[in-house]
Amino acid sequence: MKRRNYTWYLWGMLLSCAGITLLLYWLPEEVLGIPLQKVDLLSELRPSEDETLTDDNLNPIRGQSVSNSTDTEKEEIAKRDALYEDLRRADAVTRPSPEEQSTEDPTEAAKNQTAENTQPKVYFEDFSSSHLGLLNTYKALASRKATQNPLRIAFMGDSFIEADIFTLDVRRLLQKRYGGGGPGWMPFTSEVAGYRQGVSHTFSGWKDHFIVRQTSDQYPLTGHYYTSEGNNATLHYQVAKGYTPWNCAILYYTASQEVQVEVSDSDTIKRVTLPPSSRLRSYPIEQIRGDVTLSFTNLSGAKFYGLALDKGRSSGGVIVDNYSHRGSSGIHLAQIESSLGSEFAGLRPYNMIVLQYGLNVASPKTKDYSGYTKQMKKVIEHLQKLYPRADIVIMGVSDRAKKRDGAMHTMPAIYALRKAQRQLAHDTGVVFWDTFQAMGGEDAMVRYTQGGLAAKDYTHMSFKGGKRLAEVFFNSFLFEEQYYQRLNP
Repeated sequence: MKRRNYTWYLWGMLLSCAGITLLLYWLPEEVLGIPLQKVDLLSELRPSEDETLTDDNLNPIRGQSVSNSTDTEKEEIAKRDALYEDLRRADAVTRPSPEEQSTEDPTEAAKNQTAENTQPKVYFEDFSSSHLGLLNTYKALASRKATQNPLRIAFMGDSFIEADIFTLDVRRLLQKRYGGGGPGWMPFTSEVAGYRQGVSHTFSGWKDHFIVRQTSDQYPLTGHYYTSEGNNATLHYQVAKGYTPWNCAILYYTASQEVQVEVSDSDTIKRVTLPPSSRLRSYPIEQIRGDVTLSFTNLSGAKFYGLALDKGRSSGGVIVDNYSHRGSSGIHLAQIESSLGSEFAGLRPYNMIVLQYGLNVASPKTKDYSGYTKQMKKVIEHLQKLYPRADIVIMGVSDRAKKRDGAMHTMPAIYALRKAQRQLAHDTGVVFWDTFQAMGGEDAMVRYTQGGLAAKDYTHMSFKGGKRLAEVFFNSFLFEEQYYQRLNP
C-alpha cells in the first residue's frame, strides 16, 4: 500500500504560521484601551529608528504660567521661586547618602555630612499655578506628630513596581526617618506573592476580579476586589526579618450578611464578626503581631477590596501603599466608580498620589503620545475629584532599551513619551518627577541590566535597582521638605 506524502502539508503549515506572525506587526497599538505588545519578525532587518527623538534636556522645575495671577500673587510666587533656586544652588554640594539621611537626629546626621553620594540629583518639577504643588504633603508631614495622623502616600503603577519593587525601599527610608511601620496596602491574592520582599504572603480560596481584565465591574482605587471560591478562605502575612512590623490589620469590604473571621498570630487566637454593610466599610483588627493568619467563613455575598497592615491607625508616621496593576497603561483609573471611589477615599485618604505608568504604552512605532495623555488627563481630573486634598505626582516613564545597530540603547520613543508626560503635568498643573533622569539618563537601563539592577528584558528593575531608584526619590523628597520648611519656619 502506497503511503501518502504529507510534506506539502507540513510546508503549508509552516508558511501559514510565518505569514500570521508577520501580520502581527500590523496589530493596532491597543484594543479596548488595552495596549498590545507588537511582534516584529523582521526587526533586525528594518532600518534604525529616527534618532532625532533624543533627550531635549527640558527641566523647567517651576514651569506653570502665572499670567492669570494678581500682581501680589505673582510677587509671592517669584519669591518662592527665588527661594527654591537658592536651595538648589546650595544643594550642588554633595549630599550624604539616603541611608545616612534617614534619621531626624541632627547629631547623628551631622556625623554623616562627609559621606559621598554619586547618585543623580532630581527635583520635583512643580507645574501648579501657585508653585505649591506638594503643600498638602508637607503640611501633613509637619503636623503628623501633633495630630497623630500619618502622612499617606499611594503609588499607582504597572509591573515596574509590582511585588513592591521600588516602593519597598521608599517606604523603608521614609519610615526610618519619620516613623511608622508595616507594608500598608496588601492584596488578597497576587501572582508575585512569592517574589515579594518585606512580607511573606500566602492565600487560598479567593477569586480575583481585576479592573484591567474585567472592566465592566465597579472598583475603587484598588483596581481589585475578591470573592470566595467557596464558603471558606484564608490569608497569611508574615513580616520579613529586618522590616518594621505592623500591629493593625484593616479589612475593606461589603457584605450582605455577617462574615466570621478567626484571627491568629504567634500568641493569640481571636474571633471577629464583620457586620453586614451595603456600603464600603473598613474594619480594624488591632493588637496583632507581624505574623497573622485570617480564616474566613460565611462568605456568601461578601466582596473584599484588600486590607492594610499598618502600625496603628494613629501612628503619626508614614504609610506608603503600592497599587500595582500589571499590564495597565493607567487609563483604567478613569473607570473608578465615583460613589465607590469616594467611599474608599473617605476610609483611606491620601496626601500624595504618585502615578507611575508608561512602560505598557511606549512603542517603537509610536512617536505621538498626545492621544494617551489626553486620556490620562481625564484620569488626573477624576482622581482630583475623588481626592481633592491629595497632591498628584507623575513619575515620568523609566528608561527602556532595545537593540539598535547591533547594540542595546534607549528606545527613542521613550524620549517622546517622557516629554508628553511632562507636558501632561504642565497642562493639569500637577508635579512631575523624572524617572529617566533619576536612573541616569540615556542608556541607563543598559547599565542597570549589566550591573544586575534590572532584568534581561531591559525593561523591569530588580529589587537592587529599585533600591537605588528609591534612594534618588527619597533625596528629592528631603530636598522638597527643606523648601516647605523655609516657607513656614
